[in-house]
Amino acid sequence: MVKKHFLILAVNCALFLSLDRSLFAQGGYTAADMQSRSPNDPMNYDPRAFFKSRGYMMMQDGHTPCQAEGEGDHSATSNSFAPKFDPTLNEFKNRDVQPDSFVVLDLDSLIRSEPSNKIVFEKDVLEADWPANVRKEMNSFQQLGVTVEGFFAYSKPEENESCNCEDTTHTDYHTWFSVKPLADTTSGRTMKNPKEAKSISLVAEVSPFMLGADHKSDHPKWDSASINRVARLRLPVRLSGWLTWDHAHPEMLKPASGQPFALRATLWEIHPIHRIEVKKNKGKWVDLDNF
Repeated sequence: MVKKHFLILAVNCALFLSLDRSLFAQGGYTAADMQSRSPNDPMNYDPRAFFKSRGYMMMQDGHTPCQAEGEGDHSATSNSFAPKFDPTLNEFKNRDVQPDSFVVLDLDSLIRSEPSNKIVFEKDVLEADWPANVRKEMNSFQQLGVTVEGFFAYSKPEENESCNCEDTTHTDYHTWFSVKPLADTTSGRTMKNPKEAKSISLVAEVSPFMLGADHKSDHPKWDSASINRVARLRLPVRLSGWLTWDHAHPEMLKPASGQPFALRATLWEIHPIHRIEVKKNKGKWVDLDNF
């Protein structure tokens, strides 16, 4: 197999992104593919090492800073917790410290990558209770910082969530990221069919941990209005961030009762996003904040 290697200098973070086409497994990536590019032993990976507490986000008591586990509780068991309160899942979602490096993946292959053990689709099973071989497989993916190229389909502000300590002021922006552009630039709508767009997209999330105390100073254009503008313009986008498996939402992979489309194509997410780049008409990549 012919391999092509590209090095791209990430100016803002002085990181190199490497593209290795040997990873492009038919039908999606495998744990072996990921392990070949993982920087650490997946069994010893601790997402909390990539978290920096932000004093402006508080627990529900109003004075305790939000930690990596959010509203999750490590003393809980799979028989006693609500799915959204999985502390390990929250720790993966809250990695606001940038990865040491990013590996460039094919978006379509990532969307089609499905873990081998079905337990990871069980929302009522804590990640801490997954068998060791399953945690090794999943951490082979989740310990990676990745870059994917595609198109924004849609974005909306999220409500308070467990990973953000149920803070109602500092919330996520959800985005749906697709292999193909889906925006309709002639009608003025965000896209021809937002519901259908979600069903074939990967969810990527802007975390409030990345935005600053006022929810915008660190990245003033990382909001739904700016992202939907890029979607309407049908411009290519490059996202870099942490790869996370959100097992709390398996029901979204199928249409809800009476609905024609699912709400996502995969439980893989880019969460949180650490860099958003837009390809302008002349072919130059620029950070969304400078677009």
